[in-house]
Amino acid sequence: MGWETLRDLMIEEYCPRGDIQKLEEELWSLTMKGSDVVSYTARFCELVALCPNMDHTEGKKIERYIWGLMPPYQGNVLASHPTTFDSAKRLAQRLIDHGVRDGFCAF
Repeated sequence: MGWETLRDLMIEEYCPRGDIQKLEEELWSLTMKGSDVVSYTARFCELVALCPNMDHTEGKKIERYIWGLMPPYQGNVLASHPTTFDSAKRLAQRLIDHGVRDGFCAF
């Protein structure tokens, strides 16, 4: 039995569809609170791992991650055209760290 089959059987047995739907809804509505990009990124990654039926291509993951950032940072990260999720995370972290350090981030 392959990993995909085992994973699907485990999800079917131990993850009721209602619970998965709640997690998917949380992923769609997840946004960054204040300047806490670390917590936002951690929860985003958890939800992506817990929602196996959603489209998690690299491009979709980047798009959804950027959408949840605070508006002042969305445009900057989007304008950089990140090609990997890790590059989007790193850029968001740097921008927000600079904003907090320089006093621009007062959410």
